[in-house]
Amino acid sequence: MVVSRRHWNERGLEPCIRVKKSDTRGAATYVAIIADNAGIQAGLPHFLIMNESKLTKALERQVASLPASHLQVWRRKSAWNTADCMVEIIQHLATHLAPWLARYTPILLLDQAPCHLPAKVMEAARDAHIHLVYIPSSLTSVLQPLDVAAFSTLKMWWAAKFQALRQASDNHEVSELAWMELLRTVPRKFFAARSWSRAFTAVGTAGDVTILNRALKRQLGDTVVMSSSDKPTPEQLSCIWLKRRRMEYAYPLLMQPGS
Repeated sequence: MVVSRRHWNERGLEPCIRVKKSDTRGAATYVAIIADNAGIQAGLPHFLIMNESKLTKALERQVASLPASHLQVWRRKSAWNTADCMVEIIQHLATHLAPWLARYTPILLLDQAPCHLPAKVMEAARDAHIHLVYIPSSLTSVLQPLDVAAFSTLKMWWAAKFQALRQASDNHEVSELAWMELLRTVPRKFFAARSWSRAFTAVGTAGDVTILNRALKRQLGDTVVMSSSDKPTPEQLSCIWLKRRRMEYAYPLLMQPGS
């Protein structure tokens, strides 16, 4: 999820409190990961990617001195998530999932953001024994559990917490360090404090068409049939990708023997 200037005010109006121009520039990308198992969720890493101008070296040192958190804060040239970042994210995720591999096969649902699609991302997941399932390009809003159940609630939670910080401040401003302290609580106080199992069943992971979310039911129409458990053919897989994007490498990387 990208937090940028347009989120200051959903109506596009000027902020009621004057905001310094430097604070409206740039963006941070929050990479959240959810699971349908509460025990796994409690230990999942999250990632905040910030550009070098917003996360100064001085602020980075201050953040490093804060109490431990499952949120990893990365200082990069760009605040956008990239394929290289995704490779690192998958490697960190694999480390945290290692104790669970004897009982579960991890499946990671990804939308078709450009950073998710390069071969290096698929190779990293294959090497980590994480199965990737890509959501068709036009169906993210109804098939991605984070979009269906998490992000809108998270934004409201963030807004309420931010307002509380501002009201508690003598000058009604929130320092960068206070904001970072709040962000570092998100994995535990927001994500781990909620059950996400219904978010997954609502997008069809349980194989029960009667409990799909309403938007997905409208998209699919009256007759909903779950797909077979057989692996898709190369032609079938090619139907989900963005048009004009060459994805010949995807099938052999995603459909390795035993995967």
